[in-house]
Amino acid sequence: MGYQDAKEKYENDSKQDNSDDLYCSANGCTNRWSVQMDGKPKCSFHQWFGSKPIDYGSMHLQPNDYSGDPKGWAKRILDRHNTGLEVHALSLKFAKQALKMTVEV
Repeated sequence: MGYQDAKEKYENDSKQDNSDDLYCSANGCTNRWSVQMDGKPKCSFHQWFGSKPIDYGSMHLQPNDYSGDPKGWAKRILDRHNTGLEVHALSLKFAKQALKMTVEV
């Protein structure tokens, strides 16, 4: 690669860096986007702003509550769900199936 090629590549890369599609879609934000969950790229502050933080202090589970129990993983998931902590829907479904509970879709 010669000097001219390297110069053109550098200029093209710097033009791409200044492109609006690399920045957060929140109005007036100058941060680069890092999260794209709802179709719009946002910086982590604007994506998670206002979301409910997880209160780990409210978990009343001991780490070894179900040690030695082959279905302990499913019981821990149900315990998390019953205490009001967020649990992925698919994890909850598998936990209920493992414990032979009725699964609501």
